[in-house]
Amino acid sequence: MAPPLHVYRHKNILILSSTPRAIFASEEIRPELDEQKVADTLLLNYNEGRRSWYKGISRLELETISAFRSNDVTVKKYYNLEELPPIRFKSDDDYVEAANELLREGVKAALSGSRKPAILLSGGLDSQAVAAHALRLDPDRPLIGLTSVPEPGWDGRIANFHFGDEGEHVDALSQMYPSLNVVKRDARGHYLDESAQKTLFLLSNVSPRNADNLHWVNDCYRGAKENDCDVILNGGFGNVSFSFTGEGAIPTWFTTLQWSRLWRELRATKGRTPMPQAFLSRVIRPLIPTPAWDIIQRVRGKDVVSPFDSWCPLNKSWAEEMNVVERAKQFDFDIFFRYPPRSTREWRSSVIRNAWNEGGDLGLTNDAMYGLRTRDPTSYRPLVEFCMSIPDDQYLRNGQYRWLAKRMLRGLIPEKVLNEGRRGRQGADWHLRMGQRRHLLKSELESLEIDPKMARRFNLSELKAALDEWPAETPLQANKEEFAMAQRLELAVSRAVTTARFIQYVEGTNY
Repeated sequence: MAPPLHVYRHKNILILSSTPRAIFASEEIRPELDEQKVADTLLLNYNEGRRSWYKGISRLELETISAFRSNDVTVKKYYNLEELPPIRFKSDDDYVEAANELLREGVKAALSGSRKPAILLSGGLDSQAVAAHALRLDPDRPLIGLTSVPEPGWDGRIANFHFGDEGEHVDALSQMYPSLNVVKRDARGHYLDESAQKTLFLLSNVSPRNADNLHWVNDCYRGAKENDCDVILNGGFGNVSFSFTGEGAIPTWFTTLQWSRLWRELRATKGRTPMPQAFLSRVIRPLIPTPAWDIIQRVRGKDVVSPFDSWCPLNKSWAEEMNVVERAKQFDFDIFFRYPPRSTREWRSSVIRNAWNEGGDLGLTNDAMYGLRTRDPTSYRPLVEFCMSIPDDQYLRNGQYRWLAKRMLRGLIPEKVLNEGRRGRQGADWHLRMGQRRHLLKSELESLEIDPKMARRFNLSELKAALDEWPAETPLQANKEEFAMAQRLELAVSRAVTTARFIQYVEGTNY
């Protein structure tokens, strides 16, 4: 994770710091929120990398250098993941060997100097790959595997092609590696309440994007601390490095005139979909220009769930005032999350930039809160660069997505994990956990109505109504209406409450 660097410049004063808190301590500037940043992030647009949460402060954007002179500032882009030269080997096996060696190097570097490591361990390929390499590098050194499991009482309901309890998959890995000590955490009774969030705000000076899903991360960090660990590993960027799915390869092959490969893989992956329909949805749809796409979305209106009716808590009038939809287009952020992407390299590069520009603040915060060092070997730069530069057919071949990772990990992780067709879901028990405190959440939303600025920012009436219409069991998002309800409850409510608390924290008002 790239470390953050925040910048304050005024006349002959230049202050650089990894946290805005140190800049405010200089008393050269007082914290004042940037309302545009608040509005953009409530629509999940983090793509204006230089923009800080505070007026008068900027951040050094990923892949750039800033030069400060007496009268001006110049920003130069010195590095671009999308412009890496291609890497080509003679055989498919060479790619597997090189990727595994780079991942092994990343794990070794992450473990350097560690006395007692831990890992955030799931039932997916990424963290299990990191754990397997760590255990093979030093078979005699125990590794603490911290795994989030649902709280007792969860109804077990989850969307198709997902699973919510990853305990069995983690147990399967521990059977392969006896020195892996699995610790399952259900975060029972732990929430990011007002007190916990004040600590988060104090240390990070940002508002997290999915705060109500951080309970399991924080609980695993607590588990690492309780077990006297000093380093905590994760596999957070595996999806954009070695375990990339290959989505986006098909439209890429179309635009680069590799039509025979395109046709072969389209036939292999279309399932029961007629070929003309598969061609339109998998090749043409991703390549439609944004203005034309917007027209299509308006025509399809009844079939499209608006962010403002689901996961975004913004008042539509304030969203229009702050021009958030047009700004999302300006910074190439798709509020409808159009998928598949139009290009493999472009999609991975945008994901990396979006996450790293903001993620460094929260990464430093977790380390400070628990006295740990966090390391992600899947974001090891030589590995990421290699994975961005090899051919797309190393990720998608004969209808097999994640083809590189599947070959890399054969024999390293359990077959149960390697062949799992579903996706693991941390925080699957959100309905149970939120239901235990929904009356408190509603009271907090009601208290925001007293403040005209809060009432202008947030769609409080709809958020309260969603809590009043609380479903008896976890909604499975099987149709448009159920999807909108689940997204509003799980994401919009918690995002509104957390952002409001952050605003009140910065402005020095009481909750």
